[in-house]
Amino acid sequence: TVTEATIPAEIDGSAVKQIGQNAFSGCRELATVKLPEGLTRIANGAFDYTKITAISVPATVTYADYYAFARAESLEDINVTEGNNTYCSKDGVVFDKDMTMLKRYPPGKVCDKYTVPSGVTRIYEGAFSYSKNTSEIVLPDSLETIDSDAFRGFSGLSKIDIPEGVKK
Repeated sequence: TVTEATIPAEIDGSAVKQIGQNAFSGCRELATVKLPEGLTRIANGAFDYTKITAISVPATVTYADYYAFARAESLEDINVTEGNNTYCSKDGVVFDKDMTMLKRYPPGKVCDKYTVPSGVTRIYEGAFSYSKNTSEIVLPDSLETIDSDAFRGFSGLSKIDIPEGVKK
């Protein structure tokens, strides 16, 4: 049973640039993953059904599929390494670099009430999907767009108010 994985920066002299679709999906005992600098992509379902509670995304990652962590039900904290030109994180939640788009809320994050920071104008597709340990989401007045499937399978949500300025 694999509980830890360290992804090397190179395999046979070739740089490891991506974690493929469903790469660790179903590794139900996997609790710790170390990703290398140089990694640029994390594909759909890469960490589904694992026991990972926290992950550090390297500064070199420029694309993480919106469902890369969707069914990592124990994941409470996603930290983006400083210096990333595409993403940033605040309190374990992933945003675009400008903090105008909420990209991924960790599905296992334990928080009774989460307040999306002011200035966020868009909740990205699947951003809160399969979350379960948060009962209330407070959306900012700056919000304009909530993409499809943003709250898909969010089983713990009991309260959310949509601001008047939301157009989509």
